[in-house]
Amino acid sequence: MEVVVLSPAQLENIINRAVAAALESTAAAATSSAKAAANLLTIRETAKRLHKSEKTIREYIKLGVLPAVNANRGTTLRPSYSVLEADVNAYVKRLRA
Repeated sequence: MEVVVLSPAQLENIINRAVAAALESTAAAATSSAKAAANLLTIRETAKRLHKSEKTIREYIKLGVLPAVNANRGTTLRPSYSVLEADVNAYVKRLRA
C-alpha cells in the first residue's frame, strides 16, 4: 500500500472540489424535482386541455382512465388531484390511435 502525503493546500483543494461536486448534484436534483412539479396539472387545467368538464375528469381518475396524485391523501379533506402532463398527452395519443 502506497502512502500519499498531501500538503494542506492540496488537501483543501481536494475538499473544495468534492464539496462543489456535491452542491452541483444537489442543485441538479432540485431542478429536476421543480420541473416535475411544473408538469403537474390541476383538475381544471386538465379539463380545459381535454375539452371536458371537471366532473368528467374526476370520473376518469376514479375509473383509472387518467392516473392522478391525491395531495390530500390520508386526510379527511376532499381529494385534491393533480395529473401529470405526460399522462394527459398519453391519453390523447391513445384516443388518436
